[in-house]
Amino acid sequence: QGVADTIPSSWQYPEVTCTQIKLEDRAYTSKHFSESKWILSQEIVVFGKKAGTVEVCLLEERPTGDEGPFLKEERNLINAIAERLGRIIERKRAEEALEKQKTFMDNIIDSLWDTVYIFDPETGTGIRWNRVLEEISGYDYQKMKHYPPTHFYPEEEHMRIEKVMQEIQEHGLARTELSYITSDGSRIPFEYSIVPVSGPEGQKWLCSIGRNITKRKEDEEIKEQLE
Repeated sequence: QGVADTIPSSWQYPEVTCTQIKLEDRAYTSKHFSESKWILSQEIVVFGKKAGTVEVCLLEERPTGDEGPFLKEERNLINAIAERLGRIIERKRAEEALEKQKTFMDNIIDSLWDTVYIFDPETGTGIRWNRVLEEISGYDYQKMKHYPPTHFYPEEEHMRIEKVMQEIQEHGLARTELSYITSDGSRIPFEYSIVPVSGPEGQKWLCSIGRNITKRKEDEEIKEQLE
């Protein structure tokens, strides 16, 4: 609406100039807008398709210019306005699409039974984790975010974590078993798959997917006792 209100003041005859911007099923008009036979218009193109038009009308007849009563500079200006609006709409729709995609991926991650933990290996900062991990860990958001990954595992397993990091550098992925320490000190055996992932701005992060193997470990102990 703001664009439609400001356009008339940029025309040669602002006192008799009015504007209408049509965008899909909406129309934005300046004060005293009325259809006129003296009209200058330009399509708004979004991702290669017509999405609307910018129309500038004169309410009274004026001397002939370069295009009817309009100047070539006014033609250039309306073209630039329409192009600018198209780019703004493209950017907004791209942002909306990314937000929908993020929500979709977040819903998928939160629906998994396995734990998901994405972190920055350089700083140790947690980037994203799913609801299952948060429920199992018992940590609040701030602690989960700022504790380095090694905080959640016993010291005697830290060497194994270092080997995992080296394996990722050499082979691009790694698998291991570690004991996850919850906020109350309990230890839960997990089997992990760790792979590199790229952040939205090309950041180099790691994604750790963990499966609780408590039942498997219990079954293995029972089998060993029977043997």
